[in-house]
Amino acid sequence: MAARLSVRNKQMDWDFFLEQRKQVLSEWPTGKELMGQAALDQAVAYQKSQPWWKFAALRNAQAEKEDRIQLACQVGHALTEQQIEHIKACSKAEPDGWWLWDDTYSRAHKFAKAQEMVERSRRDNYSYLNGYPPAIHGVAGVRAINASTDAYLHSPNNDADGRLTAEIMYAGGCTHFGVQGIVRGFLTLRDTSPEEAILLDQYMTRLAGYYTEQGVPMCAMTAGAEYGWGTAGIKLATSLLGSLMAAEQGIKYLNVLYCQGLNLVEDTAAIQVLKKLTHEYLERFGYKNIPVWTMNSLFHAWPVDRSALSAQLTYSIANSALGGIRTILMKSVDEADYAPTGEGHRQSIAIAKQTLRIMGSQRLPEGPDLQLEREMIEKEVRAVMERILELGDGDVAVGACLAIEQGVLDTQFASWKHLKNKVVAIRDANGAFRYLDAGNVPLPPEVREYHRAKIAEREKREGMKAGLQWVIGEPTWTTIPIEEEAAELSARLRSMETGLEEKKATTIEKAAVPEEKKAAAKKYNVVVGTVGYDSHIVGSTVLRHALEDAGYNVAFLGSAAQPVEFINAARETNAAALWVSSLYGMARIDCADMRAKLVEAGMGDIIMYIGGMLTSGPEDYKVTEGLFLNMGFDRVYPPATNPDIALADLERDLEIRSTKK
Repeated sequence: MAARLSVRNKQMDWDFFLEQRKQVLSEWPTGKELMGQAALDQAVAYQKSQPWWKFAALRNAQAEKEDRIQLACQVGHALTEQQIEHIKACSKAEPDGWWLWDDTYSRAHKFAKAQEMVERSRRDNYSYLNGYPPAIHGVAGVRAINASTDAYLHSPNNDADGRLTAEIMYAGGCTHFGVQGIVRGFLTLRDTSPEEAILLDQYMTRLAGYYTEQGVPMCAMTAGAEYGWGTAGIKLATSLLGSLMAAEQGIKYLNVLYCQGLNLVEDTAAIQVLKKLTHEYLERFGYKNIPVWTMNSLFHAWPVDRSALSAQLTYSIANSALGGIRTILMKSVDEADYAPTGEGHRQSIAIAKQTLRIMGSQRLPEGPDLQLEREMIEKEVRAVMERILELGDGDVAVGACLAIEQGVLDTQFASWKHLKNKVVAIRDANGAFRYLDAGNVPLPPEVREYHRAKIAEREKREGMKAGLQWVIGEPTWTTIPIEEEAAELSARLRSMETGLEEKKATTIEKAAVPEEKKAAAKKYNVVVGTVGYDSHIVGSTVLRHALEDAGYNVAFLGSAAQPVEFINAARETNAAALWVSSLYGMARIDCADMRAKLVEAGMGDIIMYIGGMLTSGPEDYKVTEGLFLNMGFDRVYPPATNPDIALADLERDLEIRSTKK
C-alpha cells in the first residue's frame, strides 16, 4: 500500500525546495521581494540580529529554569497599524508571544480579495478581515509589528497551502511556527489530500529547518487534532506525528500543543503522556537532544456572558497550571462575540496573571485516578502509533496517510472528506471525553472497557442511555446561560413534595420527539452548512443532528461552503429552509446577496436562518441582527444558541408559510 504514495518522512532535497520556492514566491508581488539567495541571506541576518527574548525557544528555556508559565495571545486585523494598536493596548502586561493570525482569504489564496478588504478597511477604519494578511503587507508589515513588541511572533501556517505566508512571516521575524500537516485536515481542510497536506507542510518546516541550520533557533509547535473536542489519545497521536516530521526537516526545538478538554485529571494525564512519548519517539527514530516543552490551547466553546466567560477562563488557567503546562495559548474575554480586541486581551492577561500568581508552583498531586488515566491514554496512543508505523512500514508520513484512509486516525467534528467520521466521543460523569463509538481506532481491550465503564457511570447518574442527545447537547454545555440552569433547578425543586426526593431522570433527559411531529417534519428538506471559507464545523454538525433527530431531511454541506453551494443544494432538494452557520466573522461579506441570488433562482420564499459569530469587530448584537435581517434572513442567532430554540422557530415559520400558501 505504501508504494502508491509519493510522500515520505524524508528531509526535503534542497535543490527541489529551491525549485518550488521560485513558484511559491511568484504568487504575489510581496513574495517576489524574497526571491533569490541574497534575499534569503538578508532574512537570516535580520533574524540573527534580534535579541534573545524574541526567540520562542530561548524564552521557553528560561521559563523552564524559572518554573514560570508563559502566555501567548492571537491577534488578527486587516491593517498593520491595527495590529500594532492591539499589541500596544497590552504593553503594560505583555504576553510572551503574539500569534499573527492570518485571515481566511489569505488562507484560501484569494489574495486579490484580501487586498480589496484591506483597502476597504483602511477607508472605513474598520477591520473587514478576520485576520492579518501577510502577503498583502509583505515582510515590511510583519517587521513593523515585530518592532512594536518585546514578545516573540508566531506564524500559524493554517492555510491549506501556507508556503508564501510562511516565507513572509519567517523573514519578518517570526521565530515560532505551526507544524500542521494532517492535523490541518482535522481542523480546517475539506478537499486537500493527506499526502498533499504533508508535502506542503514539509516545505514550510524545511524552510524553518534551514533558518535553524544558519543559527536561528526556530521553534516548531506541533498541534494535536481537535479544538478540545474528542479523546486525548487522538490529540496526542497526531501531535507525535507532527513532531517526528518536524525533526526530520531539521527542527531542533519543539513546543507540543494539547487542546484542553476541561477535565483536570484527563488534561493533566494527557500533558504528561504527551511529553513523555514525544521524547521517547524522537529518541527511537534517532532525533537526539531536542528540547520539548508543553503548550495548551484553551477549550474552544465560550459563554457569551462575560462573567461566565471570565470564570471559565480562570478555571482553564488553573487547570493548565496544575497540569504543568509551560505556555498557555490564551483566549480573549470578548472572543465569544467577535474577534479579540486589545482591551479584551488586556483583561484576559490580567485574569491569567492573577490566577497564576495565586496558583504559584502548585501541581496536581499524584494519585490513583491520575495514574489510571495516564495509563489508559498511554496505551491508546501507543496502539495508534504502532498501527500507523505498521501501515507505513516504519514511515510515519506514509502510515499517517493510510491511517486516515482506514479510520485508524478519525474524529467526529470535521468536514475533511478523507476522514471516516465514525468516531463518537461524549463526556463521562466528570466531564472527561470517552469513546461512545471508537470506529476503527485500534483501542486495546482494557482501554475500550475503561471508556465504556466511565460512560456507564454517567448513564446511571443521569438515568438515561448515552446517545445522540448527549452529542447534540455537549458542544454548548459550557455556554448554557446560568439563568437557564437556575430556572430549571428552581422548577425541579418546586415540583418536589419534600427535599429528599431523588432527582428524576425526566429533568435530565430531553423528551423524545413525538412520532407525529417527526412525520410532519419529514416533509421538509433543509440545507445546513458553514458558509464562505470558514472551517468551523461543530455548530453546523450539531444543527444537523438536531434537525435529523426532529425528523427533517438534511442536506449537509459541511464547512467552507460557498453561497452558490447552498443555492444549488436548495434547488436540488427543493428545500424549505437554509441554515447558515458562520463563526469567523466574515458572513456579512459572504452572504451580502444570498437572498437576491435565491430570488433570481426562483426560490425567493425559502426560509433563511443564520447564526454564530457574524462580525469581525466590536458591534452591538442588535446592530448585527438588523444588518442580516436587511440582507433577507428570516432569523439571526447569536453564538451558542440552544438548537431547541431554533427548531421551535423553524416549526412555527414553516407552519406560517404553509398557511399562507
